[in-house]
Amino acid sequence: MPRSPRDRRAYLHPRWGREHPRARRPWLHRGRRGSRGGTIARYAGSRRPNGVLWETAWMPVAAPLQQYDDDALLAMLAEYARWGITTVQDGAASMAQIRQIRSIAEGRGLPVDVRSLVVFTELHEALAANVIGTTSHGHTVQGVKLILDGSPQGRTAHVTEEYLTGGPGGQDHWHGITVIDQPHANALVDLAYRNGIQVFAHVNGDAAIDSLLEAHRAAVAAGAAPSAPTIPIHSQVMRPEQLDSYVEAGFAPSMFTVHTYLFGDTHIRNLGRDRAFGISPMRGAIDRGLRPTNHSDYPVTPLNPLLLLWSSVARRSSGGVVLGEDERITPAEALRALTIDAAHEHGCEDDRGSIEVGKLADLVVLDADPLTVDVDAIRDIAVLATYKRGREIPRC
Repeated sequence: MPRSPRDRRAYLHPRWGREHPRARRPWLHRGRRGSRGGTIARYAGSRRPNGVLWETAWMPVAAPLQQYDDDALLAMLAEYARWGITTVQDGAASMAQIRQIRSIAEGRGLPVDVRSLVVFTELHEALAANVIGTTSHGHTVQGVKLILDGSPQGRTAHVTEEYLTGGPGGQDHWHGITVIDQPHANALVDLAYRNGIQVFAHVNGDAAIDSLLEAHRAAVAAGAAPSAPTIPIHSQVMRPEQLDSYVEAGFAPSMFTVHTYLFGDTHIRNLGRDRAFGISPMRGAIDRGLRPTNHSDYPVTPLNPLLLLWSSVARRSSGGVVLGEDERITPAEALRALTIDAAHEHGCEDDRGSIEVGKLADLVVLDADPLTVDVDAIRDIAVLATYKRGREIPRC
């Protein structure tokens, strides 16, 4: 059962040691069992849920809604192919979803390759099944996905400097939500490293990034070295020196520049110009020798990879504000982030990510060259055809 709001000790924030804003908002309660790190919002003055579920509180509700039949899954993958995507990352898969995808791959076959990440809540089950690292008929179980915080536009990303607009429920001095506490994060990273499992971690805020770095350092200090680069996913509200920590740790960040367009104006309101202008700092990462990738996080944002490429070059919000001109990258660098560097992230650059003799003939035909057209024309480029292993994928 949720803790009573009268138990004020339950609401002391573990990082800042002062009373958590939830203690002053009794209409917010921790989620029930299975939703650690999440919150069920309730109507003021009552215990009746108002329909808003934050972070891990949505998992028990969402799981039944994510059960698709095989035809629906194949239609989803065909949609990726329509946009020129030949390798798809399933960013937080349950064991049931992994078994279903593997069954389709070995039976009817997949139109594109799928690389699944086991959601952290099922890591022990995946280890017992010895499924991580296996590949069959275009389906690979790549690693484990940790979720350490929420989103900056929803004001649930875990940040060290408080939000300028308060919390989503009207909280004062709001720093977002921690989904996995530090001891839990340490244990998960240590377990993954000791079993040769690549770690992918959702970290939107700088405090969440600190937590991932701390978990990495603790595991390494205990003798558990990573077998492949750890991938911080999103890395949006980050401090510049954290990029140096990525270099030191050998991390390979996957960034999220389409936020500069879709949510850029919201980020300025929530975070201020300095922090908002540093969102997903790809220029700083590349200049430090890192190989950042870029992703859509579909269905959170549109699937179109040309829009994503454009956003990393233009970094212009829907309201016309350039969010960090110094963090713009070139079209060629943006293309690398979606191709060969994405393959490097998954350790499969030997057979995909570039056009070379001996690699898979995974090809995309566009109606214009993103390296030569005007910057604002990049997002309007159309995908004419997609080829997987040399064969054109039929368009739905």
